[in-house]
Amino acid sequence: MKKGFLGILALTLIFGMAVIGCDDSDNNGENNSNGNGNGSNGGQNLPAASGVNAVSGKTYYEWNEKTVFSATANGAANGTYIKGSVERDDEENDVLDNNGKYKYIDIETGTYTWNETAKTVTLKPEKVALAGSNGIGTLGNQTAYRASIQAMFDKWKAEIGEAAFNAMVNEQLAAMGLSSIAAYINYAADEAFSNKTNGYSFSADETALFLEQALPANKGTNQFSGQTYYGMVGYDERVKDENRKYVFTASGYTFTAGVYTETGAYAYDSNMKQVWLRPEKIDGKDKQEIYTVETAWSGHGYADDNACRASRANGRFNYWAEQYNSTNKTIGWEH
Repeated sequence: MKKGFLGILALTLIFGMAVIGCDDSDNNGENNSNGNGNGSNGGQNLPAASGVNAVSGKTYYEWNEKTVFSATANGAANGTYIKGSVERDDEENDVLDNNGKYKYIDIETGTYTWNETAKTVTLKPEKVALAGSNGIGTLGNQTAYRASIQAMFDKWKAEIGEAAFNAMVNEQLAAMGLSSIAAYINYAADEAFSNKTNGYSFSADETALFLEQALPANKGTNQFSGQTYYGMVGYDERVKDENRKYVFTASGYTFTAGVYTETGAYAYDSNMKQVWLRPEKIDGKDKQEIYTVETAWSGHGYADDNACRASRANGRFNYWAEQYNSTNKTIGWEH
């Protein structure tokens, strides 16, 4: 087993890397994951609802996931939401219902409030899928979630032996600036259960809901401003690819890979050596423009063609977390 693989696999499972439901053949950016990086304090109180709830009864699509917001009455204090992921069979094929539409497995449930003036919606997770195969399974609260991560680590240790386990995990923890599995579990649980605040908007034809999650607060020292970094490629052997270039300003970045160009905003945690990248334009087009030119393919399992188009547009503009090495000037896991 490749050195460091265990820790990377843990990150992939726990932070829920989305399995892409739409064809992603022309997205040349780094693989997007749903790790939010909001920091700590899982179990925060929701802000009070304010104004008209524009997302009442709406569904947000992003790649193979959808979030359904409950309809709320005027004056309601909050609503509920359910996040689901497309069900897969044992051979990783999408599961369809009798009408040829995707079947979804719940991966998160909670409550939400809204702010009409700020055009934001804040989600408070109450139960999430416990750590396990593909991050999809039985839902549990924060206590159960912590226990499931520990059980996953214990299982791997029993399978490969304590010495190999320690070598793999300790290297990954060190790269994240963490000293122990307990520290990692605390971080992962706080990430999973912290409130998520999203800006909301709609497509010009009002057929699609767009959400834009706020970047986490910067922590530590900005090791990006005025710097150029490069992406990592490969699996068994990871190498720096100078054709995948990130050029940073004080608050933004430009990523190029061949003819692909992406510009956006970023946030960082220099202690954990993580950077969050949020695209704002892809090949010169913003999300509204990308949605307009997206096409749905024949035979998709979404509710309708607009949902398929929205899933792709939203997925391409979601932000994601990457590890970085300020010495080697690389972005992406190295081992």
